[in-house]
Amino acid sequence: WKLTDAQSETLLQFKDRLQDITYWKNQPHEAVRFLSAHSFDLEKSESFFRGMVEWRIENDIDSVLDEYNPPEDMPQYLPGGILKGLDKEGDPIVISRKGSTDALGIVETFGKEAMVQHSIWLRENLLHGPWTKDYEREQKRPFVRIMAIEDLQGLSYRTVAPKVLNLYRDVMTKDQKHYGDMVKKIVIIRAPALFTMGWAVVKQVMRQNILDRVEICGDNYMEELDKYVDRELLPSCIYEHGKGEARPTKFRQTPSFEAAVFPQDTKDKSTSFLGLF
Repeated sequence: WKLTDAQSETLLQFKDRLQDITYWKNQPHEAVRFLSAHSFDLEKSESFFRGMVEWRIENDIDSVLDEYNPPEDMPQYLPGGILKGLDKEGDPIVISRKGSTDALGIVETFGKEAMVQHSIWLRENLLHGPWTKDYEREQKRPFVRIMAIEDLQGLSYRTVAPKVLNLYRDVMTKDQKHYGDMVKKIVIIRAPALFTMGWAVVKQVMRQNILDRVEICGDNYMEELDKYVDRELLPSCIYEHGKGEARPTKFRQTPSFEAAVFPQDTKDKSTSFLGLF
């Protein structure tokens, strides 16, 4: 974290205010996420940090990485992941491809709570998964924030249905309450006109400092991505000559950026697609 002198002083004050908390998250690199998320407002940052600790303990969040398991065949429908390789500032790149998923089918099959649980695993893997150890060893530092690319090619009305938007809104609210500042830039590409409908709902729950980091690209999206990422790191579904691959997870050694077709006639089966949220 490249802090100013004033921000460093605020972090020291924050440390003093949290000295009664013995939970492992009470360390500078974790605490500063909450200060950054709330513009270094001590009162607000402390309230959210304490709420995060309480939430994690009450819900046993520390066990999620080891104990959570999705349906066995779910990974074939998961379009996205953490890229191998880094952006031009040396930070991790996460690609999500919600446009290629049947989001309504996912919600109707598993229900809201199952989707929220999956989203928690994704956040835990992003912040504390095995890949972070490789990153720290190679970069000689823990990662600060990610570069996010959201590909919305193929977005349909089933992705902006009320059930789906309610889920997105609830997941984003949890993100902002319990995970602090994780994203430095969000680049949205290949968004059809339909996107404006969902965006009007979702952006209502986003902090202004996150909205300020969102860039919605037009037809020149590759030129915009060039500012942040080398093209060869991108998967071929975004750049035809790209060779990008996702980092392995505990569920899949080679996560795919291509989604299988959601089985419409098996919505009641527990082996259907869980979804990437």
